[in-house]
Amino acid sequence: MIGYLLRRLLRIPLVLIASFVPAFLLVHAAPNGPFDPARALPDTVEAALAARCDIGEPLALEMVAALITWLRLDVDGCTGISLADAAPVLPTVARAVVPTLRLSLLALAVALVAGIAGGVAAASARRAVTERAGRSALAVVAAMPAFVLAPFLVLVGSLWLPLFSPARFLSGLEGLVPAGALGLAFGAGVARVTRDALRAPEVVRRKRFDVARGLSRARARLRGMRLALLAVLAGLGPMASAIVMGAISVELVFDLGGLGPLVIRAANGRDYNLLLGGALAYATLLLSFSLVAETLYGALDPRVRSAR
Repeated sequence: MIGYLLRRLLRIPLVLIASFVPAFLLVHAAPNGPFDPARALPDTVEAALAARCDIGEPLALEMVAALITWLRLDVDGCTGISLADAAPVLPTVARAVVPTLRLSLLALAVALVAGIAGGVAAASARRAVTERAGRSALAVVAAMPAFVLAPFLVLVGSLWLPLFSPARFLSGLEGLVPAGALGLAFGAGVARVTRDALRAPEVVRRKRFDVARGLSRARARLRGMRLALLAVLAGLGPMASAIVMGAISVELVFDLGGLGPLVIRAANGRDYNLLLGGALAYATLLLSFSLVAETLYGALDPRVRSAR
């Protein structure tokens, strides 16, 4: 298991480097960017760049120097300050990561808890009418994207019915509202996977065999759930990545801050350095979620570790 985890940890810096190179080349080629000799930036930004940025060096040296500072989390030089106000990029990005990470984790928890519970209920349905109603409900929830559900929740739950505070002022359990807006559609997908896995022939045969050899029905169901969870974990990495990227619209609607509004503001203001920091932060989040998902999958299924 340790070797399996180390191999995946070693991939993270390699993927980050692969993400950094094209992003840096775009920043280097951007007009009015930090490497443009004819740039026209605010005086404070020009003074900061003049003190720490030498654009006369070869491109390869500039890229290597910038990469080393980002990997050390000691960002300086041409890519270390905002082109809008000369503020350090790294602390700005680090502050924005916190609300994005919190929202993504809550949304992932909502998707897993609601999805697994809904999948178990759907798999236990015996009547045709109940099963069709469950399928229809899952289809409706899965068809509601976060950028539609989030404004609907704000309009109904905050403006029409005073169920929770307006956007930006959410506190305590009210934080589950944006998480639900983001995670429910993914929860419908988890419910489908769980339902189909629990009804798979091998799982049904396994439960019957366990009951036949003397295990209680509750214990047999738990062993069947373990097999069903493998199917959920197999798609956990891509789902977590989709939740992180889908958080952009929810952060904007609920005014939560985070990486989404930061990156959009940087793009509108042509702040290439801030865009570079945001892109690397997103890449780090995606890789971290993928690492956790693969580790959990390998821990529950030893065959995965041996095959990889």
